Amino acid sequence: MDLLSDAQPQWLLAGAALLLATVAFLRSNESDMSQQEVYRFNVPTFGPGVVFDVDYQVRQEQFRFFTEALRANKLRSYVDQMVAEAEADPSAGVWNRRLPPACRGAKRPGQCRVAAGGGGAAGAERWAGCGRDEEAGAEEPLGRLVGRRPARVARFDISGFLDQREYLNLTSLATSFIILIVTLIYNDKEYFSKWGESGTVDLKYELEHLIILTASRCLLGREVREKLFDDVSALFHDLDNGMQPISVIFPYLPIPAHRRRDQARTRLAEIFATIIKSRKASGQSEEDMLQCFIDSKYKNGRQTTESEARTRLAEIFATIIKSRKASGQSEEDMLQCFIDSKYKNGRQTTESEVTGLLIAALFAGQHTSSITSTWTGAYLLKFQQYFAEAVEEQKEVMKRHGDKIDHDILAEMDVLYRCIKEALRLHPPLIMLLRQSHSDFSVTTREGKEFDIPKGHIVATSPAFANRLPHIFKNPDSYDPDRFAAGREEDKVAGAFSYISFGGGRHGCLGEPFAYLQIKAIWTHLLRNFEFELVSPFPENDWNAMVVGIKGEVMVSYKRRKLVVDN
Repeated sequence: MDLLSDAQPQWLLAGAALLLATVAFLRSNESDMSQQEVYRFNVPTFGPGVVFDVDYQVRQEQFRFFTEALRANKLRSYVDQMVAEAEADPSAGVWNRRLPPACRGAKRPGQCRVAAGGGGAAGAERWAGCGRDEEAGAEEPLGRLVGRRPARVARFDISGFLDQREYLNLTSLATSFIILIVTLIYNDKEYFSKWGESGTVDLKYELEHLIILTASRCLLGREVREKLFDDVSALFHDLDNGMQPISVIFPYLPIPAHRRRDQARTRLAEIFATIIKSRKASGQSEEDMLQCFIDSKYKNGRQTTESEARTRLAEIFATIIKSRKASGQSEEDMLQCFIDSKYKNGRQTTESEVTGLLIAALFAGQHTSSITSTWTGAYLLKFQQYFAEAVEEQKEVMKRHGDKIDHDILAEMDVLYRCIKEALRLHPPLIMLLRQSHSDFSVTTREGKEFDIPKGHIVATSPAFANRLPHIFKNPDSYDPDRFAAGREEDKVAGAFSYISFGGGRHGCLGEPFAYLQIKAIWTHLLRNFEFELVSPFPENDWNAMVVGIKGEVMVSYKRRKLVVDN
């Protein structure tokens, strides 16, 4: 199928043809379809030796580091540090700082041909194989943390397909560490303490900055949060702006955005290389993702080498790591987890690898979480009946638990869950997922039409398209959270993989339940403590961004109030 040579007729068939290619796309093995060829444009940003710059086996092990960092025992060990952060005086640290302008960023391969795919049950047979017992590696820790089995937890075969995920899914793992902090911050009203009794704010701006603020501690480590936060956040801003649509085709094109990207990554490399060296020299260990990566080893037993910190970003992290190891202290964050991680051959992660993994973890996670949080708010304010239902749900929860908020309580909020899920159905931040086909295969539409996908072509699936298929979702362009309520459940009635905002099958997002918890935590606090009105026009998609976000400002007026519960 050659969409570039006969684009219009092929796209007119999309409603049928998309279903089939998606099934093959999301269930394929690495030998059939792979990410590496189509996502190498990320290498200048993530850096050498990680993710899309390594072969299948190494990439598989690197994704294992994220899985290990998210196991229940690790997550539970982070809670004390998160509580301490939440209870700290907000005037004493970075929690109440207002950051510089946020990082704001479809994908189309250069001369490659593209076969498009969507979602639904029509091709579900090609998705088979994700429910075996040995593939349940992610479900156990996620289910325990959430407090009950989430509504939809993908089952993953850690040994064979972690390397086949979109970078969105990778960074979603990192987002999980933000969630617990966000919950506690909102519980103590720290972030929003700078708001007055009433006023007008850009909701998009506020949520973007909250995400990067909380991530600075749980992902990048104590050293960055306490001493280097402003510098690192500014560098990430330049990294983010270096990811342009032209970067997909020409990632090394000598344009100003790419030059700033390269300079930022060099500086960040220096920061983390210094941290890593400091931790190793001191013997100090921190409970964070950086430490997990530092302690990781490959199968051959090779450990971190300072020479592999090729960029200044890695050097920055190496300094932090060195300091931690020299002091012998341990931190409760993802940075510590990465410092402690080892490959199967016993080799520890290098400073450069830790830096790249942290950049990958933060790069898309901050966008996807803030984008979905903002869309959720915009729809709640536009459709007051759902806002009222969400507020009423908060009252019912408060009758049972008072003002307390934790992950178990958040899991009870089904109305808010459906509102978030529906916003994400209409506006998935990643609108196109890509693979390169390594073998010829065919797909057949619901109407029986067959399409041949040649070896070497690019295969794509579009959550944005699949989530609006009319034979799956009634009135697909309408905001209707009740479509997911008991008795309707349109995404389940239509068959497996009908809703693919988080991917599906072998490519499902490991961070899905945590993403819901994070956004629930945000809106739980807002619903309980503020009245809102949407002041600006209803927002539009920013189709020019690599991660499709919201165009312009989302201005809302607010007034403080305490939600009253009738006993």
